[in-house]
Amino acid sequence: MKLKKIIAASAAALMSLSALPAFSASAADQDNLLILGDSIATGYNATTSFGQIAAGYMNGDYTNLAVNGLTTSGLLSQIQNDNATKAAVTATDNIAISIGGNDYLSIFREIISPYYTEGDTAATLMEKLKADYSNVAAKLPMITGATDPAVENVQKTVDAIRILNPDADIKILDLYSPLDALDTTDTTVNALYSLSDSVISTYNAKLQLIENVDIVPVYEGFKGNNGVFTNVKNTDPHPTDAGQIKIAALALEKMTDGDYKTILGTILGKMDPADVAKLPAALTDGIEVITPAVTTTTDATTTTTAATTTTAAAVTTTAAATTTAKTTTTPAPKTTTKTTTKVTSAPKTSDTGISASLAVASFAGAAVLATVLKRKKK
Repeated sequence: MKLKKIIAASAAALMSLSALPAFSASAADQDNLLILGDSIATGYNATTSFGQIAAGYMNGDYTNLAVNGLTTSGLLSQIQNDNATKAAVTATDNIAISIGGNDYLSIFREIISPYYTEGDTAATLMEKLKADYSNVAAKLPMITGATDPAVENVQKTVDAIRILNPDADIKILDLYSPLDALDTTDTTVNALYSLSDSVISTYNAKLQLIENVDIVPVYEGFKGNNGVFTNVKNTDPHPTDAGQIKIAALALEKMTDGDYKTILGTILGKMDPADVAKLPAALTDGIEVITPAVTTTTDATTTTTAATTTTAAAVTTTAAATTTAKTTTTPAPKTTTKTTTKVTSAPKTSDTGISASLAVASFAGAAVLATVLKRKKK
């Protein structure tokens, strides 16, 4: 039983890093977007964030009050106690919540940190864990025990939002796992992957029970392609730019009841074609890039170049309007970004430093440790 607990808890710990987020989009008369939550919502280690992408799609205002390292209890406290957050919640039409992963990670850090020294390899960490196995094993079940309290905090957060703004459209991203980016032909890794999926599925299923919110299916959207939608192969399970774009398209589909491929094509159409060409096929295959219409004005005339479509794989240029004599190109609506990187009521933690390197090293170490212990039992 101890071995099973180690495997399950270790898988849950890693999946928490890559977990969850949320975001929203809306109809033309509801274009205010508020982002709340953790580092996935801030766009940590990416050049953009799903909220920023969504706001560009909606041509609306965008406020980001997400905080790196935030837990579900920290978010609840932020909603209840921070006046700036209360005001933003009251004023917005759409709220996107990315939260949950750090509830697991904070416990994982507490357990592993005493054994971890900066620069430790997985093998070195494994030896330390193995040397104090009984104490480590006794604490690991705390990770899986975090699920119910986390979901309860999310429910309380939704209730607190409803008091401030009964009509807000709330989207919550479910958790995703980067484990399918690893070598699942390895027996131990495959076992951890299977158990991690079980833990994630339980959490996601419980999120579905929360009323008056929509759950964005990021888990299904990333499944099989976490190697390109996250940076896990570089010891960081946060979303890549491609992952942030994927989340935005999935969330917009949920919010607008629109067609996913059309939404994604429109998002790609707003991007530089050179950047689109660098995106992974897992995101762009089968997607037609929809180039937006461009309006130009001269002294006496206004010309509109019709929107065009082309397949993402073949994109090299975009349609451009050309005029002579005092030509002004109407710029795309600017997105107002009001990013708060520190909220008084939020915990003073971040996803930098120990979290990514420690979690991945610990996962690898736990996998090796599990294999060693399994052999000892035979």
